[in-house]
Amino acid sequence: MEEIPIDAIEPNPFNSRSEYPASSISRMASSLQAKGQIATVKVRPHPSSKGRYQIVFGHRRLQAAKNLGWRTIRAEVVNMTDEDMLEQSLIENIERETISDYDKAAVFRRFNKDFHRTYEDIAQMIGTTRQNVSNYVGMLDLFTDDEVVHHPELVQVLQDLSEHHARLLSGVEDRNSRIELAKMTVAGKTSVRELDHVIGRLRGWYPMEVNTQSLQISQSKRNDEEAIRKVTGIVMDYLRFAHEGRWRDFVEFHLFEKGFTMFDDLPPYNLLDRNLAYSKKREWVKDVAPRLMVSVKALKVDVFKNAAIVTLELLYSGKLKKVHVESRIRGTLVLVERRKAWKIFHEHWSRMDSGKSRGSVGEDLISSASPAPSNMRSSNFIKRAR
Repeated sequence: MEEIPIDAIEPNPFNSRSEYPASSISRMASSLQAKGQIATVKVRPHPSSKGRYQIVFGHRRLQAAKNLGWRTIRAEVVNMTDEDMLEQSLIENIERETISDYDKAAVFRRFNKDFHRTYEDIAQMIGTTRQNVSNYVGMLDLFTDDEVVHHPELVQVLQDLSEHHARLLSGVEDRNSRIELAKMTVAGKTSVRELDHVIGRLRGWYPMEVNTQSLQISQSKRNDEEAIRKVTGIVMDYLRFAHEGRWRDFVEFHLFEKGFTMFDDLPPYNLLDRNLAYSKKREWVKDVAPRLMVSVKALKVDVFKNAAIVTLELLYSGKLKKVHVESRIRGTLVLVERRKAWKIFHEHWSRMDSGKSRGSVGEDLISSASPAPSNMRSSNFIKRAR
């Protein structure tokens, strides 16, 4: 055992965990402050920098000590290869059940690609089956790099998904449906059994083309046509009420008091709690939507028994703070049927372009929850701003 300067210890480049919650570090700091360092950390000599070290495990303890201003920490110095480092970190985190399934998948692939371990070798190392290892690695192909770039919230979604959820989602061929179902699964803490039921009932897309002459829904040969029409009608009224500033009517379409969730549409794309989501929706309907001219470019509906996913593409323009704004928006509404009435329990809106404006644009448009299109009961589906 040695007392090693904390500033001489570098992170483990082979750590199996990609993140440590701030709350976990804080609890560790409180423990160190109250009881001192009970357990040592483990380090190895840095392979290329004399007098420096890399931590093998004890990352939380080391970071907590840094936060407390400690200059040294008690450590066990061991000699390990890169492969040993990766294996030690993986086994420790699995035993403590502190590593996400997605992080496991990344480590398994690294063993396979960088150290030429077969799936059978990896399975024997952690006490599972080759097929199980293969299932985990499959999580890494759930979304493409481009999809993660355009939907940054997927980074956290992947950390929260289980391998079982990911395996079910991989069977959803439509990429947009897969993304939205993954978000819904995490936001609603959907069980594997519930997700299996949802995907099993998943129907094909039913596009709705919107123009200045007519509103058409593709005819379904399935038994869900009535449900699709109900959901579509509810969504159209919901959007119309928002555009007309009818807050009391608008509220009736939401489950604000029963678990409503919404993703923020600005970085870091956090999942908003009910109160903040409610506030943002109210701001949109009261102060922003009635000032805009909006057209619906497309609307798609998925219905599966007592749940539905609605995806919209909207083009809107108008003046806010004397600045002309044009932008394209993509939105997703998740509805559930309660007592024969469809209610919205999750929303997510994001910009599909950088927006066009004259002058500098305030964040009124993109900081609110949902833009609203035109009066759908009119033959003209673009309503002039008030």
